[in-house]
Amino acid sequence: MTNDQNDWGLPLNQYANLNNDKLNPPFDSDLDLDCYIESIRLGIQQIHIYNHSSCRDTSQVSISTLRSLSRAYLHPVTLRHMASPSLVSGCIKLASMVKPNGQSSLFSYEYGYLSFTILVISISACLLQRWASLNKTFTMVHLSSRDILEELAQEVSGLIRQRLTSGNCLDGERIDQILGWNNNSNALQHPPLISNSEASAMVTLLWLDRKAFLYALSVTRMPSVVGLMLPLWRHCYIEHSTRSAEGQNLALEFHEILWRYNCGTNWLRVEEWVVNLFDIGMEGGLQTMKKVEQRHTADLEDSRRIILAFINQVYPIQITLDRNKLAGASQASILFRFVYSFVQPGTQDLFPSLFEAIIECFWRDLQFRLTGEEELILSLLTVVSNFK
Repeated sequence: MTNDQNDWGLPLNQYANLNNDKLNPPFDSDLDLDCYIESIRLGIQQIHIYNHSSCRDTSQVSISTLRSLSRAYLHPVTLRHMASPSLVSGCIKLASMVKPNGQSSLFSYEYGYLSFTILVISISACLLQRWASLNKTFTMVHLSSRDILEELAQEVSGLIRQRLTSGNCLDGERIDQILGWNNNSNALQHPPLISNSEASAMVTLLWLDRKAFLYALSVTRMPSVVGLMLPLWRHCYIEHSTRSAEGQNLALEFHEILWRYNCGTNWLRVEEWVVNLFDIGMEGGLQTMKKVEQRHTADLEDSRRIILAFINQVYPIQITLDRNKLAGASQASILFRFVYSFVQPGTQDLFPSLFEAIIECFWRDLQFRLTGEEELILSLLTVVSNFK
């Protein structure tokens, strides 16, 4: 193991097991709050310094610092400190340093996973701060005793839907304004939340590690990534509009990342409406999916993980009492197209569980009237149409 790998903490198969309880670690109320806030502030300051350093290595920000910062969302004061574009930029640089065998693979070690976790929480905090909704989010959590990560996912997705859409489409001008990409002198000016070059680098990082990304999503309690998807989508949309080969390729990479995220996310029901906008925003989801299918990017191990992630999304082993948190028939039918296109020889043993999950999902929606009859029939036809 190299010195860098010693700094990177646990490998994926080990840190995944630590996260497998799917529970939030509770905030330790016995801690001295002032000391805790100061430790978080100093950790963020380390990343700020790292971000502006000309000579970087992972020893400048320790794994223990990242572990502490990854839990900073648990208290409103420390979450406010997380609302920092410099923190976002620094975490992208930290994540890009994880290169086992010289190849980028940010999720292969705990260091990259934690950097990514802090990154997505920081972006969510920045967006909520720009919408003056940080205090409201914590008030809602306090009043309802809701899960903080779920509330963050709900609030960010809801505000994207309310404030950044026009009709049923994302509004590019409004998005540019909230991201700080708007050069209109008459509009409210925000500092850039993330630069275009950083957005492009982030798409590439996720694409290169797309297989481990899905696996990490499936076995850890990763926070909602929908806030990060917003600038990534906008950047890819702009590049795609140029009709260049590079822009077209970037858009396809983004779409596969998005579909993998749908298969593994803990927040599918909460984010569905917004994530669908990201999918259809370029040239139509179906046309894009056909192009993604033609790339044949999955091997046998990856194919099995995609199928298992879908099964758990649609009909998990541990059935939640809250049926609203499970994928519905409409979601399942759309996701199934992605899953079916990545099926490889050697996955046949998973087919009974796969079809059982689809049947149970449709039966659940029918039994509890979660989906209208017409939509249910259309969803069933969508599933059947995939079989050739």
